[in-house]
Amino acid sequence: MDLVEWQLRVAAGQELPIKHQKHIPLFGHSIEARIYSEDPQNNFLPGNGTIRILHEPRQSDGNIRVDTGVVQGDEISTFYDPMISKLIATGKDRNEAIERLSYALSKYQIIGLPTNLSFLRRAVAHPEFLKGSFDTNFIGNNLDDLIKVAPEPSLRKQGIIAISKVWLETLTERRRRDNDLDPWVQLDNFRINNRPLRSLTLINKDRDNEEQEFFVEYLGENNFNAYVYDENQFLTPIVFNAEIQ
Repeated sequence: MDLVEWQLRVAAGQELPIKHQKHIPLFGHSIEARIYSEDPQNNFLPGNGTIRILHEPRQSDGNIRVDTGVVQGDEISTFYDPMISKLIATGKDRNEAIERLSYALSKYQIIGLPTNLSFLRRAVAHPEFLKGSFDTNFIGNNLDDLIKVAPEPSLRKQGIIAISKVWLETLTERRRRDNDLDPWVQLDNFRINNRPLRSLTLINKDRDNEEQEFFVEYLGENNFNAYVYDENQFLTPIVFNAEIQ
């Protein structure tokens, strides 16, 4: 059933293929979540930037559907609506649709710009939403639960920032000392068919030399991102757009 096609047919003077409401059965339940580039912690201010990593939930059997017009590497600009996609989950009833939507949101990953994914994950898991006992004041009444303030940087994060800066500063100094034209000491982020990631390892001697692998992405203009793998083996930013000072 394509409603847009039907609208065009009616505009062209054609008849609808369905004559009566009884020919349109009602079954199941669907919920749509709209993925936006926006910052819920800053009054949902629209965001912009380049989608550096994009992992969409797998679509299967019509239960999960992703309507989108962007791919990894695309830019979300300030000149257009910052919506990235519509995520639709369908189940035999509302509870099953919520379960599938929650699972799909947990598998959705976007890196490179702010999104409302974390906000949506908390919203669909909120007790009032699950019970269906909410109204248009749902967000305002539960803002503290839905929007979490970022915690202070952990020692691990501080270590990753320090190592990243030392590594990049070392390359910068080597570039100045050697030859600016030498391609092996260039810090620009150009790569052929690949992302400019460098694997480094943080060793914690206070924890029996526990190793933490992370990845540094040089962005140019003395800025970088740092990533670690999460429990789903997705690269997750632990440092975003940091500056080499």
